[in-house]
Amino acid sequence: MRIRVHAAGVNFADSLMVGGTYQVKPQFPFTPGLEAAGEIVETPAAPKPPKPTRYAPSTPRHPKAWLGA
Repeated sequence: MRIRVHAAGVNFADSLMVGGTYQVKPQFPFTPGLEAAGEIVETPAAPKPPKPTRYAPSTPRHPKAWLGA
């Protein structure tokens, strides 16, 4: 799937990853960041249906995650 990104979040952790000073050091090349908003411009010929889940993709799964625990 390809997405035309209209907006993307850039966080402090992203800048550390790009600089190679974050705890996790992905091998280059990599795409930093986890947040983006835009439009889908291309999909596979036969996309798979999403798996049922009780969580939205951005919902923390730990019950105390909203409290900073």
